[in-house]
Amino acid sequence: MGSFLALKINHLISHKMSDMHLLKSTIKKLFGKKAWIELKKNGSLRVWKKYLIKTLDAIHISVNETVVIRDESWVEAISENIELGKSHIKKATTFDEAISVFSSTLIHQSFIQIGLMPNRSFADSVNLRKENWKLDSFRSIIIVQNPEQVESVFWSVQQREIGFEAQLKLKEEHRYSKSKLSYSEWCKSRLS
Repeated sequence: MGSFLALKINHLISHKMSDMHLLKSTIKKLFGKKAWIELKKNGSLRVWKKYLIKTLDAIHISVNETVVIRDESWVEAISENIELGKSHIKKATTFDEAISVFSSTLIHQSFIQIGLMPNRSFADSVNLRKENWKLDSFRSIIIVQNPEQVESVFWSVQQREIGFEAQLKLKEEHRYSKSKLSYSEWCKSRLS
């Protein structure tokens, strides 16, 4: 009877984990096919915890390597949130608990990166009026692009829209035209 119950519980856990197709696909985008295969074939809590923690580590590294202008208290808040999430995921004894911790950590991360994680625990209710969600009392976020990044975004979007081969032909035309305009500006000028 005990082994039947254990098999049933393992089946339910495996079934629940196999339902996480979007999360598995996202982890595959981050870490490649091997991660997806590990999650699909094994799918144990241990493997899921490994990739949830690895995802938090990747976010932490990305923030440190990408955000150039930042204050020390923001960096500390990011690090504390990630480390707290990782420690709770390590302690999780169920799949639901691990996913709950991961989700909570990402919500906190999102608001910290915007500027401030609000704490309205004592409020009866908070509506979605803009003034309740302007979170710039500690810092403001500015997103900028250098010319290379503008070109990179344009290249990526254009490739999805027209395909790789058509894009290469246009790039070749741009080069032969000897235009002083950047590739993206040249393409946009052709449409006007």
